Amino acid sequence: MSRLLLDEQPLVVQPGLAKAIGLNEAIVIQQLHYWIENNRKAKKNFINGYYWTYNSIKQWHEESFYFLSYSTVKRTFANLEKMGILIVGNFNKDGRDKTKWYTIDYEKLEGLNQCIGSNWTNGMGQNEPMHCAKMSQPLPEISTENTTEISNNTVADADTIEHEQENGSSTSNNKFQKVISVFNQNIHPVTPIEAEMLDDWLKELDHEVIIMAIHEAVANGARTMKYIQSILNTWHDKGLKTKEAVMAYIRDWEDRKKKSRGDTNAISSRNTEPPGGPSEETKRLEKLARERGLIPGTGEIDDIDCPY
Repeated sequence: MSRLLLDEQPLVVQPGLAKAIGLNEAIVIQQLHYWIENNRKAKKNFINGYYWTYNSIKQWHEESFYFLSYSTVKRTFANLEKMGILIVGNFNKDGRDKTKWYTIDYEKLEGLNQCIGSNWTNGMGQNEPMHCAKMSQPLPEISTENTTEISNNTVADADTIEHEQENGSSTSNNKFQKVISVFNQNIHPVTPIEAEMLDDWLKELDHEVIIMAIHEAVANGARTMKYIQSILNTWHDKGLKTKEAVMAYIRDWEDRKKKSRGDTNAISSRNTEPPGGPSEETKRLEKLARERGLIPGTGEIDDIDCPY
């Protein structure tokens, strides 16, 4: 039996809720409901007529939603606030503590039953009530028979419709198509969740930066979305949002690496080699460094961090 199947507590969400407000939003609100219910049973954090739970976005990301990017978690919470489903407060004892407290507007959520129970038969939501039409639309169903075709066409189309609606331009649509195309050609046929992640990154970074991250993953033999996410998270945290910024950063990193090697060589040239050459420990460390790609086989151990 695969260890990916039910070896840990699974995420469970109502399909109708995911259809009405979006998959990520449904996952987050379900998890918040779990903690709020725990507090209700323990009779704690009851303030102003509500039971609350709290955490920073960073903590939510690291502890509960680590399978999503940080920017996706941040945006999902913001979306739920805008929808009015999440009620936000600050009841921290220290006034300098800006950690948000959250509870759910269950009456607002109950109103979504009109959306969930309405006619959602077509993907564009033409027959649902007006307030429901503004909700996020679902991605198309994927089967093993049409994964590749959908990855190249239908999934991209579904995401680009939403992406185009948000940005109002064919230019952003073309950028998304380029990213999906590069991903399909170099990694594997994109899945709905991966398409959504890439779409999220397009709201944070230039499409050329995302394409660069995909090529970096290929160059390092790590053709996974997780590795691409790690590169993008690093560049995003460093404020590198354009291709030019990333290239300038990498050039600076290479210059520092060369300088570091030059300093190491200068020091080495002033030192005499011990009788018998380098020690076994030195050889072992150099070999380990070469295997990890820290040095290209020249014998110098480079302590400059990888640019991603």
